Amino acid sequence: MSHKPLLKISEDGRHHLSGRVAEILGLNDADGVMFAFNNKEQKVYIFKDDDPEAFIIRTKSHEKVFRFCAKHLITFFESAFKSKVIDFQLFIVSTEPIVKNGQQMFELSLYLSRGEKN
Repeated sequence: MSHKPLLKISEDGRHHLSGRVAEILGLNDADGVMFAFNNKEQKVYIFKDDDPEAFIIRTKSHEKVFRFCAKHLITFFESAFKSKVIDFQLFIVSTEPIVKNGQQMFELSLYLSRGEKN
């Protein structure tokens, strides 16, 4: 992945965050992230969260790529963006947070879709 703040959502359930996203969110190995979905406005947000239900981020010390697994997550992205992911989609993560209900969140924007079909 590049120096851009990218999130890769894959059909196989193995998802990746670039090191830049980890910096923006203040993530370290074993931290958690969650997503907020607004299907009506077709918006998705990511935020750091210590909730036991959060997606736990993993990395190796020599890598700048953070990973997490969640097979079911793709269906929420498909609903929010009204598209079917066949392979993967890349999202740019905003560097400017918004605050909703006291939670700092970062909006995702579709950057690249591989194998998308509506």
